Amino acid sequence: AGHEAARCFERAAPLAHVKHPPLLQASLHYDAGRAYLLMSSYAAAKQAFELALRLWGEHLPLSKWSQLRATLQEALRQLAHRRLEGLWRKRRRAAPQHAASLASAYELLVQVYFYSEQPLPALHAALRTLNLSEQYGMVSGAARGSALVSGMLGLLPWFNASRAYARRALSHAEQLTDGPDRLWTWLVVAVGAAGRGEWTLSNDLLARCQSLAERFGDHIRWMD
Repeated sequence: AGHEAARCFERAAPLAHVKHPPLLQASLHYDAGRAYLLMSSYAAAKQAFELALRLWGEHLPLSKWSQLRATLQEALRQLAHRRLEGLWRKRRRAAPQHAASLASAYELLVQVYFYSEQPLPALHAALRTLNLSEQYGMVSGAARGSALVSGMLGLLPWFNASRAYARRALSHAEQLTDGPDRLWTWLVVAVGAAGRGEWTLSNDLLARCQSLAERFGDHIRWMD
């Protein structure tokens, strides 16, 4: 069923281009990517998400050098967000209609790149997720993005920075009213904490995840 759904989205994308600007076509490729990801078809998901991002006007780095340069640029933007928080909040732009999907596409690409053993693109996508979410004032995206950045930094391993972003993720999660977003943030932070050897924090968060997953009937997250 998932393969069929993905193929339907891909067949519809060229038709959308006839009647609409690329934004709708991008949304269809994004939906196709999500369908492929649910089936663990990482190559197809990567192609669909990257095409959606290009249609949304994003410039994706291709070569190793451009990936490194783009990652450093996102790291500097994130540093500016931390050091000049009051200034960039004043200059925050209104979010476009597709802002949530844009950040989500990068977020899902982190998973795709990670399982495809592409750590540098994964780190770039995690930073881009967080920067976009903070730029447009999306608290749920900031929680999820902070958790992803924490996890990726923990793999380098830059444990102090990883812990700092884990704390930010948990702080953002406390502001969320959406249970599934909070659950996902807790889960990613718990996995990162286990990687850093912080077993008490990891076990506490996993217990909270189990309780929340049971409450919402989220059996996939409960199994995670």
